[in-house]
Amino acid sequence: MEHKNIRVLLIAGRVAKTSNIKNFLQQSTSPSFLVHHYDSPQEAVDFLVESRCAADVILLDVGTVERENAKKVFQQVHSLAADIPIIILTGATEHDLAVSL
Repeated sequence: MEHKNIRVLLIAGRVAKTSNIKNFLQQSTSPSFLVHHYDSPQEAVDFLVESRCAADVILLDVGTVERENAKKVFQQVHSLAADIPIIILTGATEHDLAVSL
């Protein structure tokens, strides 16, 4: 049986959270995960454009961006990758923001 790599676009700038997520995903062997990580939303948008949306799932840490820009970033990513599930990562203080997206 062929194993498929699940391509994950991780948009997160918090080092501890990013390391934990990448380590957790990369330990899996079936399925296996190929993680593309970008600290800045603009770098992630550039990746989506250049790779023609080469991701199966997007993990967006809303704590990476300023609160007022979170909705803009979400909308921009979603407009480029409307068919790709976006999972919002949030801290306890960002719950209301994540729900509003």
